[in-house]
Amino acid sequence: MFLNAKLETERLIIRPYQIDDIDQTYAVVSEKDFYQYIPEDIPD
Repeated sequence: MFLNAKLETERLIIRPYQIDDIDQTYAVVSEKDFYQYIPEDIPD
């Protein structure tokens, strides 16, 4: 539905991931405390 959606402000661009984003994405999710801020629901 929103495969090509793009939101852009003066300081931020939100768009679908692209293959060229892989290095930057890996760097972000590899940060020591990254997952500390991701809520995790554990099923009962």
